[in-house]
Amino acid sequence: IKGAFSGSALSTVTSTFSLLPEESSNKTCVLSIQSLNTANTLSSSFASELETILEAIPVLITSDPTRAELQVNGRFMGTTETTVDLIPNKEAEFIFRLDGYEELHEQIFISPNEDEPFRVNVTLTHLPSTLVLSSDPTGATVSLENEILCTTPCEHALPFSETPILLTFSKENRRDREVEVIPNQLQLSVTAELRRSSSSRSSRSDSSTSSEESETPEPSGGFRPVSR
Repeated sequence: IKGAFSGSALSTVTSTFSLLPEESSNKTCVLSIQSLNTANTLSSSFASELETILEAIPVLITSDPTRAELQVNGRFMGTTETTVDLIPNKEAEFIFRLDGYEELHEQIFISPNEDEPFRVNVTLTHLPSTLVLSSDPTGATVSLENEILCTTPCEHALPFSETPILLTFSKENRRDREVEVIPNQLQLSVTAELRRSSSSRSSRSDSSTSSEESETPEPSGGFRPVSR
């Protein structure tokens, strides 16, 4: 009884409580109040709250993963897995909180079941994994399965997963770089070093050779050397 009422409600009644089974039913209890000095009259609101408590049924509450903080109808009830007494045939508001997971709000109708306890089981959703992407040089396009995510430096959120994914860093005149990542952290830094492509080096080499030939002075008499 003490756990079900606020402190203000209890402070108004300085009596000794005893719950006695009524003769007509072994499931119903009546409240007998004996004051230290005089008999107190039980208020109608207090009696209504007590009747509600006596009608409550145990509700088993679990979550995946476990140890989520649980709030029921605005009151903190510990962490999952736990059992809470709730009033049947009414809706109850459940809030589940766990670090690294999205906060979950559920409105659930509590229906009594004589065969087994009423159960509430929820699955929490992981917060996304934020990839902090960079490259050397910057300005590389990052793609996943041919879908462009962003251009470095940048951040991109992906669903939390234990399955590896393959990111591709691409930039003009640079070799593509593939990086395998497992997005199983709330924040994950990924850096790729992009080397010059062979075509880029060949182009620069051809340009250099052409420049050297243009700068070679022609011999006197207008003759050009002939290779044999």
